[in-house]
Parts: sequence; structure tokens; C-alpha cells
Amino acid sequence: TAGAFGSIVAASLTNPLDVIRVRYQLANAEKARVGYLQFARGVIKQEGWKIWGKGLRPRLISWIPFVLYGMPAYEQFKTWNRNDL
Repeated sequence: TAGAFGSIVAASLTNPLDVIRVRYQLANAEKARVGYLQFARGVIKQEGWKIWGKGLRPRLISWIPFVLYGMPAYEQFKTWNRNDL
């Protein structure tokens, strides 16, 4: 459960940066280059702080299989490896 909680916190904190990064890459492919911070301020000014949650649900849903299966499998392999030594 600590791993799941940590994943939720990490995804919540880094998601806005990923949204801004993708938009920055798409916008600068078409327009003249603008600084990242200036672009981020513009996006936040235009859309407000609701950008914090854009795309967060799919990101969290994509982590569910890893948290449910990946972490326990990793711990089991660690146990098996420790016993082989």
C-alpha cells in the first residue's frame, strides 16, 4: 500500500509537468521557440490550475497493473534471490 500511495503522490506532482512538456514540444514544432517557464506561465494563465488534473486519471489507471502485480512479483523475486545466496 505504501508503494501505491507513493505512486499516486508522484504521479500527481509530476503530471502537470508532463502535460506542459508535451504541449511545449507540440507548440514549438509549429511556432518560434519560447522559453519553457514563459510557456508554462502562459498555459497556467490560459487554463488555470485545472491543468493539474488533466490526464491524471489515465496515468493512475495505467499504474494499477504495475502496483498490483509488478511490485509483489519484484518482492518475490528478491526473496527467491536472497535464498539462493
